[in-house]
Amino acid sequence: LNRLRTNVEELACVQDATQQNTNSIKTSIDWIEQDINNIRFNFRPLLIDEHLIVRRSQDLLPFPPSNQAIELTDSSYAVLAGNKQHVLVHREPTLCLLDRQLTIIKETPWPLDDISDICWSSVLNRFIVINSQYVFILDERTMVLEQCLTSDTVKWIRVTCSDTKIYLSTQGLGSSIFEYTLMPSIVLLKEWKSPVTCTHNEWIEDLKFHNDFLGLVISRCANNAACFELRSSTTLNCLWSIQLDD
Repeated sequence: LNRLRTNVEELACVQDATQQNTNSIKTSIDWIEQDINNIRFNFRPLLIDEHLIVRRSQDLLPFPPSNQAIELTDSSYAVLAGNKQHVLVHREPTLCLLDRQLTIIKETPWPLDDISDICWSSVLNRFIVINSQYVFILDERTMVLEQCLTSDTVKWIRVTCSDTKIYLSTQGLGSSIFEYTLMPSIVLLKEWKSPVTCTHNEWIEDLKFHNDFLGLVISRCANNAACFELRSSTTLNCLWSIQLDD
């Protein structure tokens, strides 16, 4: 190719270049083009020996020793949620709002028995508190609970939210995920069922939304195993997963 390029440049400088010269170069270029088109690429997959992959088991979050502690209610799975200023916890029989020093600054009676989960909605500027049957919204300024959803057919276990939606997962094998609008009112959009959510012998242990993704902790009853899955929040397709050690 370099030789042909040189010949073409030389002929361009010579005004009396013959037709035979140009035809010869054109023929050579055609041959080269034909040879290039006949090249076959054979790509082989890169094989990685699984025994060469090492997953380090040390603590990835080496937290320093705690300097504050507060006792929570066992019956509510020790659930809590926070925003930039406060943490909301259940200390039976009340909901307690804590500051950064874990000092109780406000509290309100909890009208039911257990609490399944709590999350914070920055759009509503409210905490969302659920038990197996009811969904409440709590204003941290007034500590007033407002009931917004009731279910007689399923039992809620986990809640999380985005800027526009609330996601609720159900208890039991073959867990479902219910997707609701957040604004201007809470309206059911879709119910995701097994096997899209998990198989019939699995259940959703935890559910969290972040950056347009849903993180699911899924447990299996067959071998007491669990895995973490990163899902698309729009299709619930699994994008990435990892087994969790006992």
